[in-house]
Amino acid sequence: MIQFVYDVAFSRNVEIHERLTCSDTIDAKFGVYNGMLSISLSPSNNPIDWSINLEFFTKKVKPYYAKGCSEVRIHQGYISEWEIYRDEFFKTVNENSYLSEAIKNGLVVSGRSKGGAEASIVALDFVRNYTIPKDRVYVGMLEAPKIGNLYYKLSVEKYIPKEHLYWVQYKRDLITMFFLGLYSPGNLIKFGKSYKPFSILNHSLGCFDEDKMYTYVEKYDKGLNYDNN
Repeated sequence: MIQFVYDVAFSRNVEIHERLTCSDTIDAKFGVYNGMLSISLSPSNNPIDWSINLEFFTKKVKPYYAKGCSEVRIHQGYISEWEIYRDEFFKTVNENSYLSEAIKNGLVVSGRSKGGAEASIVALDFVRNYTIPKDRVYVGMLEAPKIGNLYYKLSVEKYIPKEHLYWVQYKRDLITMFFLGLYSPGNLIKFGKSYKPFSILNHSLGCFDEDKMYTYVEKYDKGLNYDNN
């Protein structure tokens, strides 16, 4: 059910226990959702965030966890930021009894825009470092840009079920279409029809109109026709 990742991204129905704010770029909320650990990652909020988004143009890098022979390549800005703050994320979970117990039951990592792009990076690292039931891991990449090559996509899907990786595009959001030859893990879900080839406006509307997004979510989970205006 895709509502899992939307609830976490918008902090609905979540028991929030910790909030981690690092410099001007990281704003994460840690909580418990349906007994599982939830991590909500914020979208871009300032020029520093956008500079991180655009670091892709510098180069794609091999993640720190990849073997020497690995062909995995990923957006430099996102993986570099995660390398700086990952210990703070782990410390937040380990030092809170509610969170450290919840992760044993499952994990939901979700975010919008920049937060959605980083969600798979965060989830993959947690799955590799904690004992979590594989069928209880969910990732929400909502209105998120592509972040890695095909080998990165396959790497994530090796550890997290593909059907639990939700990459959502609202209409013809240009931000989600950038960078030919790059991928996001999981399956693309498209909400809303559009006759335009692309639109930058749909990105802000898709990210911040919570009520409208939930109308699509409810129809999707009920198996109804959600591909409408």
